[in-house]
Amino acid sequence: MDDPMNLIHELQKENDIFRQLLFNIPADIAIFDTDHKYLYINKLALSSRDNRDWIIGKDDFEYCAEFKKPIELAINRRSYFTEALAEGMQVEFEEMNLDKKGNAVFNLRKFFPVRDQQGHHDFVIGYGINITNIRHREKLQKEREKDFRQLIDAMEQLVIVCTHDGQLTYANPMWRQTAGPNLNNVFDCIKSSGGHFSKNFISYANTEKYIHTNKVAWLLDTQKNKIRLSYHFTKFTDYNTNKLHVAVFFTNITDIIRAEQEHKKGERAARRLSQLKSNFINLVSHELRTPLSIILSSAEILEMQVANQFQKMPITASKYLTRITHQVDKMTKLLTDFLLISKIESGNLALQLSNCNVVSILHKVAAESFMPFKDGRNITVTTKGDRKLQIADSNMLQMIFENLLSNACKYSPGKAAPRAQIRFEKNKWTLLVVDAGIGMPEKYKREIFTAFVRGSNVGNIEGTGLGLMLVHYLVQQHLGQIHIKSNTHKGTAILISFPYNKFE
Repeated sequence: MDDPMNLIHELQKENDIFRQLLFNIPADIAIFDTDHKYLYINKLALSSRDNRDWIIGKDDFEYCAEFKKPIELAINRRSYFTEALAEGMQVEFEEMNLDKKGNAVFNLRKFFPVRDQQGHHDFVIGYGINITNIRHREKLQKEREKDFRQLIDAMEQLVIVCTHDGQLTYANPMWRQTAGPNLNNVFDCIKSSGGHFSKNFISYANTEKYIHTNKVAWLLDTQKNKIRLSYHFTKFTDYNTNKLHVAVFFTNITDIIRAEQEHKKGERAARRLSQLKSNFINLVSHELRTPLSIILSSAEILEMQVANQFQKMPITASKYLTRITHQVDKMTKLLTDFLLISKIESGNLALQLSNCNVVSILHKVAAESFMPFKDGRNITVTTKGDRKLQIADSNMLQMIFENLLSNACKYSPGKAAPRAQIRFEKNKWTLLVVDAGIGMPEKYKREIFTAFVRGSNVGNIEGTGLGLMLVHYLVQQHLGQIHIKSNTHKGTAILISFPYNKFE
């Protein structure tokens, strides 16, 4: 049989352990008798030992009077204490007090009645947990939610929030302005081809994944107009109800789609107009070539007949025959340029690449037309660097050289002969053509590569305004660059640079 003293000692030891446990538990603990008198209170409830000793046997009314607390505190606690005893079950309530600095302190308190073996109430345990930080976070969360709601309300996008089955719980002003004020099931409002919107919504609500890549839907606005919308979803948990919701962000793309349709319509019209223009140019060019050929051949026949009739051709006849031949040549070149522009605009001008000796091509062009030029001047052609064959379109290079040399001679009458130089550098080869002619006004330099644009100072010098446009296009086709430096009355320098064999 156990020694009674040992038993008492063990019970005392166990009692001390439980007291120590209650005393240091991170919650304010109090034990009351059934009259709501304090039987025990731990240090978190009252930090002062003297205060803890004083309160035993007293109630909350006496506590409030002693420590100058509002009497409503005691009344509130007494009502919940009485309810716990009456119901025989735990009750809980929230209490707000002020600390020494006047800051609000929130506590979640509970009264738990304890019965003896006969079922009578023996005592009541009261305990409280400081939930101030939780309430502060809730307040901050609500403030953020308010700011977010204001942001959503101000958005130009249409925004709605739905439950997982599509019931609308919120719609921002832009949605209500567009779709109307009534909140309905989202699937009744939003339409889409093949029902992909509802399928995407259900899939996203369950898996956060879209099953259809097409994310364009539509609705009828308050005026029964069809509004096209792109959309995306965001899933979140509602703070108040703790239920999953889906936010849907719609962007009105009606004007974008309409603009795209108009743009495509305009492109089709432009292509048709371009094709009609190309067909017209081709038709006119071919139709004019025949009479021009007849005029030229007739002039040649007339020249031979006059030469046979007269030992020396009369000056007047020679003058008019030369004029006819010159104008036919001019018209033929103009038609050739028009046909070339037509091919450029229609995208039918393709590179015919081969190994080219660019120096030989330049000398050939200079020798055939500019040595001498019709006014008797001879173009100077020089080369620097180690010559290299280039992969290029020889016909296009010849057109580039002819136009540049022709302009240099044509726009520098009475001045020193133009100079042309090909230079082979480390990573590129260049062509520089320099003249001492009339130059071009500053405002024309930005437009000089546009068709039919000519400087205001050209006077009676013949030209169509097509040459530099063709040069610019042909240089671009060869991945080259063109630079112009020009001053009125001082001349023009045109530098073209080409990368080495980029077409290999």
